[in-house]
Amino acid sequence: MKSAYIDAFLGVNTTTVGDVTYSVIDYSTFSYDRSDTFEGVTATVLVEQAEGSFLPQSVDIYAVFDSVDASASGSLDAYTLAADDARLVIEFIHEYAVPDSAE
Repeated sequence: MKSAYIDAFLGVNTTTVGDVTYSVIDYSTFSYDRSDTFEGVTATVLVEQAEGSFLPQSVDIYAVFDSVDASASGSLDAYTLAADDARLVIEFIHEYAVPDSAE
């Protein structure tokens, strides 16, 4: 729900009723499905091996979510779920990124 507060703070589509100002955004056509978005999408990241070393390996991004599906539509909750999932994927890829080789 953070995005609703940020929208209101930034003055995005705000309306005021009495002393209360809030953001009015229509999410009714927004839908999100985690498996549709991430299943089959791969990234090459460093994966820890049994002996403790890390090797570059292609992984299915859907595994970041332990292959647990989630979906929502028509609400701020759907938008927030999509944004939170995107943030989690970015953090995962950033954390385990294969470093550029220095020449």
